[in-house]
Amino acid sequence: MALQRTGKSETVPPGNRNKPEGSNDLQRLQSEFLNNVSHEIRTPLNGIIGMTHCLLDTPLDEKQRYFAETIRSSTSSLLKLSETILTFSKAVSGTMRPEKRAFRLSLLLSCIAEPISSSSSEKGLCYSWNIEDAVPDSLYGDPEILRQILTILTENAVKFTQQGTIKLAAAVEKKTTDAVVLRFSITDTGIGIPPEKAAGIFDTFTQADTSSTRRYEGLGLGLTLSRALVRLLGGEIGVESKEKEGSCFRFTASFGIREESAPAFLTLKESDARLMECIEAPSRERKKAQCPGDIPSSVADDPQILVVEDNLINQQVALMMLKKLGLRADIAVNGTEAVKASAAKPYRLIFMDIQMPEMDGLEATRLIRAGGSGKNIPIVALTAHAMPEDRAGCFEAGMNDFLSKPLHHDALVRVLKQWLPAFFH
Repeated sequence: MALQRTGKSETVPPGNRNKPEGSNDLQRLQSEFLNNVSHEIRTPLNGIIGMTHCLLDTPLDEKQRYFAETIRSSTSSLLKLSETILTFSKAVSGTMRPEKRAFRLSLLLSCIAEPISSSSSEKGLCYSWNIEDAVPDSLYGDPEILRQILTILTENAVKFTQQGTIKLAAAVEKKTTDAVVLRFSITDTGIGIPPEKAAGIFDTFTQADTSSTRRYEGLGLGLTLSRALVRLLGGEIGVESKEKEGSCFRFTASFGIREESAPAFLTLKESDARLMECIEAPSRERKKAQCPGDIPSSVADDPQILVVEDNLINQQVALMMLKKLGLRADIAVNGTEAVKASAAKPYRLIFMDIQMPEMDGLEATRLIRAGGSGKNIPIVALTAHAMPEDRAGCFEAGMNDFLSKPLHHDALVRVLKQWLPAFFH
């Protein structure tokens, strides 16, 4: 098999080489546009998904529950599609940059395994994963990009396999004292790819079956996105396949080797609560606040939570989800109100939106931190801005944690356990 060369020298798309003056401004505008698109899609989806979740917690007859479950399933698919398109757009436009953080490979693969194993079992398939002994577990690189690649390829394997097995394996391609090139393979016993289609399978919008009677839906972006993401990790990707027998996708990726004694941090998408259960909270990103540990019993009946949110529907979603957990909250409709409210009342936790009129959440957080009474209040970003740079900006402003919209119940519980543990013994 000849892997397609997508090494570090190709991390900048061909159209961006020898960039003329002003191209940086164009990239900045592209990035801002994509961030705004993400925000505008996620904001209404937060209302739909949140209200549907609340609806499913009410007494419903069988037909009503079917309707509500269908809405939830469809909106989840729409959210996933929008995330794929936005990630693809950023990757191919050159506005996505890999981050550098410490993580454990075994943690990452075990977190991916749970949802993939579940979907495999539903189809009667057997899913397994293996890390060769020579592979270092403690790595330094971008675990989120690696997670995206592996998720796309394993989900594709499940999608195109009707019986048999799916196997994910990690091995060493090349290793030095402080760096390693890993080779990942995803092997299935699915429908395979016709020889005449295999050569262009990584091209944009390409599918093996493009007929109007095809069994498998999709945009044909998954493998193209995988190739773009592999490029960001300085790797190569390719496929071996035999029609009606199965396929094996292989790619390489470069990482630093972390000393075993150093703390391992794995920061993944907050929208996937199953993955979040595998997180080891990073000291760089999750800044410690003094107040969450010991909450006086007199406060137990009133946790004194402030939700800073300008959208009326999203206000209601947050209040209803907190109420379901037995908690109440006050509302501030912008950053100015949040600063005033935090000065007037000793809140134990603040959920902070970012994009708001009058004063945004970043500036509000800085002012709250500058005030004497707000230095130690845990502030959690709750925002439709979900790009990595948005997350970094929130922590730089002084926030302690990050939740992206649409807000999911399990992700909310995780944050409450972290910052209000007295309510979740």
